[in-house]
Amino acid sequence: MSITSETQLPRTDVVLDGNERKPALWPVRSQPYGPATVRRQWRTRMIYALVCVLGVLPLLLGGAPQLKAFGLGLLFPGAGMFYPGAGAVLVNVLWFAATMVLFSIAFVIWFGSGNILAPLAVWLGAAAVGAIRAPEPGNDWLVAVPIAGAVIFAGLNRLKAQRHLKASQAEIAKRNARLADATVPARPRFIPEKQFVGEELDQDELEHLRFGLEGALQPVDSFWGFDRTEQFQLSATRYQINSLAYMLANAHYAKMPAFHGYMAQAQRNLIEKMLVPEVWRYWRTENRWGNLQNSADPVIRDNIMLTGYWGMQIGLYESITGDTRYGQAGALTFEWDKKTRFPHDYHSVNRALYENYKRSDLGYFPCEPNWVYAACNAHGMLSLILHDRLHGTTYAEEISDAFRFAHEVEFVAPDGRPMEIKSTRLGWNFTFPAIFNGTLGNLSAKGAGKPPSKIIGSGLTGAAPMLAGGILPDLTERDIFFGGYEESRQKILSGKTDLHAMSAQAGAAVYLSSLSPAVEYGDEELAKYIREAYRADPSTNIVRENGVAHVPNETLGRIGSLWYGMFGRHGSSYDLINRGNLPEWNRGPILEEVPYPHVLVARAVTDGESLNVVLRPGGPGGKHRVTVARLRPGRDYVLEGAVDTSVVADGQGRAHFDVVVERRLELSVSPSARKHP
Repeated sequence: MSITSETQLPRTDVVLDGNERKPALWPVRSQPYGPATVRRQWRTRMIYALVCVLGVLPLLLGGAPQLKAFGLGLLFPGAGMFYPGAGAVLVNVLWFAATMVLFSIAFVIWFGSGNILAPLAVWLGAAAVGAIRAPEPGNDWLVAVPIAGAVIFAGLNRLKAQRHLKASQAEIAKRNARLADATVPARPRFIPEKQFVGEELDQDELEHLRFGLEGALQPVDSFWGFDRTEQFQLSATRYQINSLAYMLANAHYAKMPAFHGYMAQAQRNLIEKMLVPEVWRYWRTENRWGNLQNSADPVIRDNIMLTGYWGMQIGLYESITGDTRYGQAGALTFEWDKKTRFPHDYHSVNRALYENYKRSDLGYFPCEPNWVYAACNAHGMLSLILHDRLHGTTYAEEISDAFRFAHEVEFVAPDGRPMEIKSTRLGWNFTFPAIFNGTLGNLSAKGAGKPPSKIIGSGLTGAAPMLAGGILPDLTERDIFFGGYEESRQKILSGKTDLHAMSAQAGAAVYLSSLSPAVEYGDEELAKYIREAYRADPSTNIVRENGVAHVPNETLGRIGSLWYGMFGRHGSSYDLINRGNLPEWNRGPILEEVPYPHVLVARAVTDGESLNVVLRPGGPGGKHRVTVARLRPGRDYVLEGAVDTSVVADGQGRAHFDVVVERRLELSVSPSARKHP
């Protein structure tokens, strides 16, 4: 089933009539884990059982003390340290403690960078050290301890999982019973009836937007304002580039789709900044120690943390502007050195995403060697949806069923909590309590109200509701409006959740992270409340310098993710992904160039024939030349708000004329009744 068709309603079990339908139910699980996860868990058990057999063999065959100690060390990291006999107890404990510290560090390294060699090296190294420390026969009976521990751990874990499953089934039944009498509109409420251009950006919003623009418009190889501490985890530069680009794309689409100029240039800079070597060279290291492969090509295998995010970034730009330059062969080429190059383009990036999805029985595929992140896979799927809509492929359609199954089963607990991270090799699941209740569900601070008791969403809709809406609108609707979101908004609006008290501890992020979903879902009451509270709160420490507003000590990338909703409109994220421009936006006149930062565009819209723009000064104000394109060559156009009252389009359909921008200025360009001779 296609998930990319805008006219297709989300899946529902019962359609009541043309205006209402039943909401999607929460799935009732019969097993704690999905089938692909279970297969991996059994494979892990079998491998561990084989390791135990190898570890026990020296004892069964009467091997040398060193072999016995080494075998004991295979059963559990550092277990071989206890093999030496009486008189060495304290020393054994110290050696074991040191091993556990090193193994913990190695596990963090594995988790943070995909380095599978680190924990293996510590485990085997500790076994070897244990062997060196055991020149004489020691505690053979200790072999039973790690084996018994593993059996007890597995049994308790299974019992816990079954108890949780039973409790979850009861909870899901209650939720579905509440949904039995509920109805929802024929179209999910966060999806507008039609694409539209939002209200103009005010002066304050333009000042905030300029901070992002200043960072994006700097030279491609310059990284002022970006955190460059590391390139493996969440503070990696690539994520900052992506989130800033998403924010600018959302502002561009929601407020000024009939303007290209500095908004388009900023997005091109960010697309091409991803090709700077320091942004992507991490991959060869990760591929070597995680996949045991030497390739430095960051596109072909795994690595959705680059391809998915970047593919979506490019697709957003092309959808808004119609610029297909990045689809040309070799347009996106990674250069390791003068001899080693990896030529790619927008199409090859999405083709790699599709092929990786098809290979994965989990429905999602790894961000880095071994580790699969749900949020990363949301970006990958959105990239495919964009590519399908723009270029007629069927990538998203072909993997939609597997992706939906992953969302509802493989990457959620039976009670709906998102399992945000999974080890594809071991079948282990990890999640973070902070994201269980989604963005609004995180709103808690001492004395400022408690988070909601309900789970806001399952899978992606809990971990990344803004992204899930463009992929699984029916499930997002269910999880947002029948989950914790509604409870959270009521607490905020009633004052039970004190945003001012929370911002004193967490800063502006308290407001901005809550504003984005409110704006996207069309919750005007909550969005207005949050905006007013944000602007009135001195603890946000907003700094304004030379027409630029920003929050101190915030990186450009974090600003991009936090300020997403400040420049959006109802359904802009969904529309940008699934619908794109109206036909008249693609054929009508556009404001092509204005001199940034002297002239700022607050709104720009075309009806296919005329252009209407709102301009504001970015400084003292004055006379400036602007360029309008996509006019009919040789035709007269009437100008309102410009120095002149008319202009004739040149042979390329462009017109250049002057405007005086000293305060808010409305500019319109309309075809006259006659053609120029």
